[in-house]
Amino acid sequence: MVRTNPIQQQSNKVAINAAAPQRTKAKGETGAGRGWLAGLCLTVALASGCHSGWSSDSCDSYLLCVSATSPLSFSEQLGLYGQDGSCWKSLDPEQCAKSCKAGLKALAATTSVKECHPSAAMTTDPSNNGDPTGYVFNWSFGPKNEFYNGAQQDPMLSGRDPLSGQWRCTRDDGNPNPSDSVRHMSEPNDSPDTAVNLAYPLPVDPVSVNLSSFEICPDQTASERPDADVFKFKVDTAMKVVAEIKYAVVSGDLDITLFKEFVDTKTGLESPLRIADDRTARDNACLEVPTLPPGTYYLVVHGGFHQAKPSQFDLNRYQLRVFGAVASNYNCP
Repeated sequence: MVRTNPIQQQSNKVAINAAAPQRTKAKGETGAGRGWLAGLCLTVALASGCHSGWSSDSCDSYLLCVSATSPLSFSEQLGLYGQDGSCWKSLDPEQCAKSCKAGLKALAATTSVKECHPSAAMTTDPSNNGDPTGYVFNWSFGPKNEFYNGAQQDPMLSGRDPLSGQWRCTRDDGNPNPSDSVRHMSEPNDSPDTAVNLAYPLPVDPVSVNLSSFEICPDQTASERPDADVFKFKVDTAMKVVAEIKYAVVSGDLDITLFKEFVDTKTGLESPLRIADDRTARDNACLEVPTLPPGTYYLVVHGGFHQAKPSQFDLNRYQLRVFGAVASNYNCP
């Protein structure tokens, strides 16, 4: 999260938790270690049986784990098990999927970083962690451990204006012909099915990226329902991606979470992977993912909740930008 207090900026910056920083050599990583990753996976793959219906999505968890623990091995493993990887072209798809599962299990035994333990990360019950989006779509969000207890200022986003009588939140979900100001907010976008599509391809290393304005607030037809804004984007080539929202916490705390689209090939059910989040309670929020694999992603923005009143969620206005940082290597402030 972006900090207003410069002394706290470094310790509170949010990226993939425990992800290895950019460096010339990963801690504890050797050439033999990189070869071991590939050797282990291919050996298991060749010893596996056959089954149809598998795809590169089956290796998402393994690739995210490699990205967090062995960044120098990531490109090699992405070439094997990523979208259009050589494994999917030369072996039975289930063999590739099983090799990824074996690689993930082996790496998970050596580290506690969350990217290597997706089952633990995805068992969080949204109804128990104060997640408003749990009422809208059943995705697993991380726990909230920081709460804002400072001075508060009403963002004036609920109820009707006493003078004009107009609904304060800039949305009108039931109107098939909303005003231009309402249309600009792209509401309703409270679920993956109604997500706002961001620019494709994402802007990369821009001198400046314009921030788009949005609001977290309910429609008048469901004034008590917690709001969430969902944004969708696609990455074709692995790269560093930054997502930022700008807001004043005095008017309401906002949280952001990044998910990767994933469909369980055995059940056919959507089971998105939580990649990164910023659930702190200070001005602004920022996520940076050093190596985001190719795929489709969802960024979810929603109001933080109050520790004393878990059923009360904040409203606020914010500005958003999402972009690739390759040559610039931009970091969250």
